[in-house]
Amino acid sequence: MQPENSNLAQVYAALAYYYANQAEVETLLAEEVAEYARLVAEQAVGS
Repeated sequence: MQPENSNLAQVYAALAYYYANQAEVETLLAEEVAEYARLVAEQAVGS
């Protein structure tokens, strides 16, 4: 049984993109994590 909104070709394409652009993807993810941490800290100070 396949998930409704994806198929094997989409999964393969996503993995291929990730491996072809791994450094950029990892950088973007690290930036998102840092932004989340900043917002959490900002919220804690404001509480």
